[in-house]
Amino acid sequence: MAQDHDEFEYKKATGRIDRLEVENFKSYKGHQQIGPFKNFTAIVGPNGSGKSNLMDAISFVLGVRTQQLRGSLKELLYSNSDTAEQAKPRRGYVKLVYETEEGAEVQFSRVIQPSNAEPAAAYSSVYKVDDKVVTWDAYSKRLAGFGILVKVRNFLVFQGDIEKVASRSPEQLTQLFEQISGSDALAKDYAEAAAAKEKAEAAAGLLFAKKKAVAAERKQKKEQKDEAERHMAALQEQRERRLYYYLWQLYHLQQDEAQALAQQADLAAQLEELTATAAGFEGQLATQRQAHGGLVKERMRLEKEQKKLQKKQAAKVEREDRAWDEALALLHACA
Repeated sequence: MAQDHDEFEYKKATGRIDRLEVENFKSYKGHQQIGPFKNFTAIVGPNGSGKSNLMDAISFVLGVRTQQLRGSLKELLYSNSDTAEQAKPRRGYVKLVYETEEGAEVQFSRVIQPSNAEPAAAYSSVYKVDDKVVTWDAYSKRLAGFGILVKVRNFLVFQGDIEKVASRSPEQLTQLFEQISGSDALAKDYAEAAAAKEKAEAAAGLLFAKKKAVAAERKQKKEQKDEAERHMAALQEQRERRLYYYLWQLYHLQQDEAQALAQQADLAAQLEELTATAAGFEGQLATQRQAHGGLVKERMRLEKEQKKLQKKQAAKVEREDRAWDEALALLHACA
């Protein structure tokens, strides 16, 4: 066949055994053809007629181990008590012709042959697909392509198998079903996938914890940022309020200064008027000394009061200068 046998994998198939060809296998001497079989074929006969040998032939060609066929490879070759040792056959085979659901034929052969010509030579199996020698792996994969799993023997029911199945525990039945269905071949993949899933879940849990921690830290940083912004806004509001307070103070100092200047001007006008009156009465000094003395006292009082006003005005000017200096300093700080 041109197709590579390694490409065949297990799948469900509805083909059947068409016929068998045996040569020197157990009770079958020489070349014998058994079949063709029908869709349902029953083989009957008395004990010792060879019914089980036919079952063994099918098991043998489908790859069942010789330990399960009640004999070694050499013991599976045809032999009887009347045959001399040197006349016994040293080679035999079983060929199974499988008919696929499309009607095509595929031939599976398992040959028993010695390693050399010596009587004590070891025997081995040679596997063929359509008369082409293949490896055991390719042979079993080709069988698996038709749903025949050699390891689990899902193609034969031997005598006593039903009773064995009925006596199995639930756990053993589960294992049997997994073997028959072929799912046990995926046990390693399942275990690896489960381990990968567990590892992924652990990684996801770790990432979730990290994400949660980052979210909490982010929330904390945001709260700190909001608090800092509120603090800066409060500081800015405090600066503005202080600036407004100093400007208010400066305004009222200016108002007080203007009022003091107006009072000073009034006092100066009164002083000038009194000075003019005193000058008018100088000619009458002798007769008006008493009145002049009172006027002098009044003048002194007015002068004293003027000095107080001048000191007060100087103090206001000094306070105004300090207020301007503080206002300018605050304006520079806000900038």
